[in-house]
Parts: sequence; structure tokens; C-alpha cells
Amino acid sequence: VYLGGEKKGWIWVFPLGKDWLTVGVVLENKYIREQKSLLSAQNEDWQQALYEQELLTSPFVEKLIAGAQPESLLRVEGNYSYSMPKELKFGANYALVGDASTFIDPIFSSGIFLSMNGSRLVSEAIHQKLTNSNGSGDDPLVAAYSKINGAYNIVHNLIRLFYNPHSVTFAAASGVVGENHTKHEDAMAAGHYLLAGDFFDRHEEYMEFIEYLQSPSLFEKFKYTIIDRKEFHADSCGDSDENIFPSAMNEQDIQEVV
Repeated sequence: VYLGGEKKGWIWVFPLGKDWLTVGVVLENKYIREQKSLLSAQNEDWQQALYEQELLTSPFVEKLIAGAQPESLLRVEGNYSYSMPKELKFGANYALVGDASTFIDPIFSSGIFLSMNGSRLVSEAIHQKLTNSNGSGDDPLVAAYSKINGAYNIVHNLIRLFYNPHSVTFAAASGVVGENHTKHEDAMAAGHYLLAGDFFDRHEEYMEFIEYLQSPSLFEKFKYTIIDRKEFHADSCGDSDENIFPSAMNEQDIQEVV
């Protein structure tokens, strides 16, 4: 559940088993600090109060967790993304790949692809380097890490775009695709290519596109022509929860599927 405005975050609810969920919320540091000042005066455990407050801002989430009991204490984690400096990612007799090189807490489930494809590029570069008998030409590892760093940079900027309330996001573009706004289909197509992993070789082109979506002048035009329109602010999709999220299969059905 996307949390708009300056919260720049979202609520997640994932099923782990029958009657067992993992529930959490992601929020901007600035918003958390503001809420800490407000809630600390009224609550001894301001973190728990903030957690419950944000979950209950969504009627849908409130309905999902109604009557639920916590299985463990609340855990609070900061942004644990990191990246080694570019000049330290490889050197004499070593090369860092996967999480040893860079880790981004994503929203697109792209981490495994980033690690595996990055490792492939590095292994091919090492093979080329070791089998190049004359040792001439550019270092293949330099070229490999140029693609890898560009790919991670794209994903990082996509996440920043997702949380930025003052830019044209893919989510916003998807809400207006139709007969009157067919040009936005191009934006969604670009998003699909990105999520499919088409950003190692073409990261510079995609970065130009992302920067364009964050242009203040473009956002003002998008806000005036799309976001501020009354029909853009529907309270509901018009369908019921039961149709969107049908009841879980019974144990016999699950056994038959397995």
C-alpha cells in the first residue's frame, strides 16, 4: 500500500502461512523524526505507536489485520543499503560481486538479477584478462564494472523516483493509460523493459528518461492536466475485496495442487 506525500514509503502485508502474516511499514526519516516529537509526549513506546498509526491509515490493511496478535516484538531498521567505492570494487587479484560490492534495498525484487548478471560480467572479464596473452587493450574489468555500476545506479534512482511525490512516476502514468492518454503507454513500456532487466547495456539511456520524469516543469504539467482532475481521485476501483483477494484454498485443494 503506497503512502504518498512526504511519507515517501509504503505498507507491506505478505502471507507466510495460514493465518500468519508479515506486516511492516517503510517511512522517510524526516517524517519519522517529526512523528517522534509528536508521539513521544503521549506514548512511552513511540515506535510502536507510530507503527500502529501508519498501518491503520489504510482501511484495507486495518481490515486484514483486525484481531491479529503479534508473534514477536517490533523491529526497527534503518536504511541498510551500501556500496563499496568504485575504486575499491576490484584490483590486483580480487573483484567484488553481488552483495560484497553493492546492496540496495529494492522495491522491484531485482537483487538476485543484479548479483547474478554482475557476476557473469565479471567472470567473463576475468577470463578475457587471463587469456589475453599480449596484455594489450583496455582492462575488461573496467568495462564490466562500468555496466554493473550503471545498472545499480539505475535501480537506486528508480527507487528514489518511486518515493518522490514531486515527479511523474510509473504508477501515476499507469493510472491514466486509456484512449485519451495513449502516449503514457510508452512510459509504461519503458518501465516493463526496466523491470525485465534491460538496464545493464542501456543504463545511460534509461537515466536520461528517469531524469526527464523528475523534471519540475514536466511534473507541473502532469499535475495540472492529470493529477488535479477530479476523476483521477477515485476512492475505490469499484470492485470488492472478495473478488480481488479470493478466500484461501482449503487444505485439500492445496494438497491437490502440490
